[in-house]
Amino acid sequence: MHGKSALAALVLRSILILLVISSCGGDPVDNRRLNPDNPADCDVLMIGNSLTGWHDVPGLLQALCDAGGKSVFVREAIYPGYTLEMIVAGTGVFDEVALRNWDYVVMQGSNYEIAFPERQDEIIEPIEILAASIRANDPATRIIFFMDWAMKNGVTFDGRYYTFEEFQSMLRSGTLLLAGGMDFMVAPIGVAFGKVVAARPDIDLFAPDGGHPSAGGAYLQACVYYSVIFRESAAGLCVSGELPPEQASFLQGVGAETVLDSLAQWNIPSN
Repeated sequence: MHGKSALAALVLRSILILLVISSCGGDPVDNRRLNPDNPADCDVLMIGNSLTGWHDVPGLLQALCDAGGKSVFVREAIYPGYTLEMIVAGTGVFDEVALRNWDYVVMQGSNYEIAFPERQDEIIEPIEILAASIRANDPATRIIFFMDWAMKNGVTFDGRYYTFEEFQSMLRSGTLLLAGGMDFMVAPIGVAFGKVVAARPDIDLFAPDGGHPSAGGAYLQACVYYSVIFRESAAGLCVSGELPPEQASFLQGVGAETVLDSLAQWNIPSN
């Protein structure tokens, strides 16, 4: 759920939409994501709301991993309409954390307060609580913090309007500030969104509400996560989700370029 945007009420009422995705090898979604006993070399837990749930970002990531020959188990803990504060206060997220020793946990909350350093104290407590739980479960787990995108037509926050480009820049700097203080890795999804908006406006990354991801926006997220986790490009992987192959290929390249050109900036170790 986005913060105090004009569409906040709509986002809160939104129902999680999980759509079937396709790849060259057929339907990539299977019961491994639901089975905590599934063996894999790399275990990933994705915590978030409908910005992660729409068009099944976890399933897309699993499909990319499978196509890339990675032994990966992706599990989702998705709570539509919830902020991280609500997830921490009123869900079973701590049970999800305790299921196994995760290699990576994705933390996605989407409060627009993060764009304002002077307001980050309003959102930091649940982030600290969840991070402490993850690290207590396994100190070796690496936390990947989600960088949000601005709404398609800009953001009105506390009575002031910001263009997409203005607010995207604020989200970038604010996310890096908060994540740096918590020693989180960053998934620079908002930066990748900005690159696609500028270079390929024919690829609409937004759902009709202007805030949630379209099939393209979800696919781009999965490509970014793939490059964050493996320090590799998803380019050439035979998974296109709901997109034409040409568009999927372009988004694979943008996701990889955004992450791999700036590993240190996103606090991503090189190995």
